[in-house]
Amino acid sequence: YAGLLILRACFAIFGTGYIHPDEYFQNGEVTAGRIFGFHELRTWEWDPSFPVRSIMPPFLTTGIPFLLAKLTLDVEQSLSPSLVFRLERLTLLGISLLLDYSISVLVHNPQSRQYALLLLASSHVMHTFQIRPFSNSIEAVLVAMSFSNVHLNILAVLCVIGTFTRVTFVAFALPIGWQLFRQVFLPTSTRLRTSPWHNQALALFLPALTVALISLAVILTDTYYFRGDFSTLVVTPLNFLSYNLSPKNLAEHGIHPRWLHLFVNLPMMVSPPLLWLGVPNLQTATIYAFLFAMTVLSIQPHQEPRFLSALLVLFVVFAANSGNLLRTGRIFWGTWITFNILLAFIFGVLHQGGVVPSLFHLHERISALDFIDTATHIIYWKTYMPPRHLL
Repeated sequence: YAGLLILRACFAIFGTGYIHPDEYFQNGEVTAGRIFGFHELRTWEWDPSFPVRSIMPPFLTTGIPFLLAKLTLDVEQSLSPSLVFRLERLTLLGISLLLDYSISVLVHNPQSRQYALLLLASSHVMHTFQIRPFSNSIEAVLVAMSFSNVHLNILAVLCVIGTFTRVTFVAFALPIGWQLFRQVFLPTSTRLRTSPWHNQALALFLPALTVALISLAVILTDTYYFRGDFSTLVVTPLNFLSYNLSPKNLAEHGIHPRWLHLFVNLPMMVSPPLLWLGVPNLQTATIYAFLFAMTVLSIQPHQEPRFLSALLVLFVVFAANSGNLLRTGRIFWGTWITFNILLAFIFGVLHQGGVVPSLFHLHERISALDFIDTATHIIYWKTYMPPRHLL
């Protein structure tokens, strides 16, 4: 397990594979531009007239280490693009450890827990998607933390941050909310059944107040960030829903068959061996989250593999708590290892893997030539958009 954590760190620091432009333009491009004053390209998601992304999740992730770097380093002399790149990756590497923590909480048998941690740590998702600042990566961590926490106020905080990170978080969180509602208002124990209804309602008052206050704080922050005043409130989750409910808008990003998640993306993210092991052992508490999330996400005709990142932890828990993980043999582990090595190498190293190193190289060349007051045109052809903040 320790070796796999070291491997994850190596992929984070040295893996320059470029999975999708969102890994930069949904997070680091915006925060680096704001904090360091770097040249940036703001995509349609950050249009002040109709923003669909909250600024809070990026600033709570890459924004904090960027701010610390600005306070401790000479931005012009010490802050190279490679350092900015590694700050992003190391931040997400640290956040990804919360998935490991969730496994340690959700899997109760010590021996099964060890195998579950090995299974999670050897997944290609942990070495590729989860060490990149995708909003889906943050969503996956928040979903896992929601399942592993029972304190209502903590759940309230996680739900607000999750919803403002990605509206699809609600698809994973609603089954958790339903379970809590049943525990509070439809309790099975005699002590809880005989308690007055107003005591049960009071148990939800403080979490509800927490949700309201944090939501208001995020809305006001977004409003000031995008508008500069509070004349018209900006509620980014509603804008996100409005945008994605338009077939015309989705067509610009690609229309996929609605079976793509179930038959292609789910096996890619979870892996066929884990699907084979986990599906027969779906448990009541988590099967609702899986079925509801898959149904909601499959309704939308734009489907990408990373949208299902949050399901990996659920399937590891399914397999571990059933006890079947302890009885797996060479065929399972051989298939699992081969599958994940292949995808980790493709996504973590090969896929568009020259774009980011080329930016580092160009930065060194341009800096050496001292083109301070000279306009320099750089053309990329048939590649993903190069993130400007790494140049």
